[in-house]
Amino acid sequence: MLDELSVTTASMALAVGIFSVAVGLLLWLRLERSNRGENLSEADLKYFARQDVRRNLGLGILLLLAQGFAISPQVERRVAGRPSLLFLAMWLVIFALVLFLLTLAFLDMMATRVYAKRHREAILRERRALVSEIEQIAQRHRNEEEGSAVETDSTQG
Repeated sequence: MLDELSVTTASMALAVGIFSVAVGLLLWLRLERSNRGENLSEADLKYFARQDVRRNLGLGILLLLAQGFAISPQVERRVAGRPSLLFLAMWLVIFALVLFLLTLAFLDMMATRVYAKRHREAILRERRALVSEIEQIAQRHRNEEEGSAVETDSTQG
């Protein structure tokens, strides 16, 4: 069985690691937010606002998890020979936070997929419109060439 020192060390290392990831995520979120364009559509503004909420919530959960892992070794596992309810409750909360974090990650992935699909469809619509416009210009050009060829034939005949 693991001794108390190794459990405490592992828990603190995990807490520091999670905290470091949270700080890195915070810096990345701020950088990403500052690099967004200013001429965003209403749908894009709505998407980014919701994304900010999801990601900030995820950041808060990471900080709670780091705190939970830092505190967990200090909570007695057994009280008077019986399992500690506080210890059990704390680990249930940590488990629930991990599940909620995974759910947020899934929702963020799905929202990003919908966002990308919407933009892809807009690009395809724009492409189809451009191709149609090019075809119309080419047809006009062919019609003008045919018209000038008919005029040349009629003046020569």
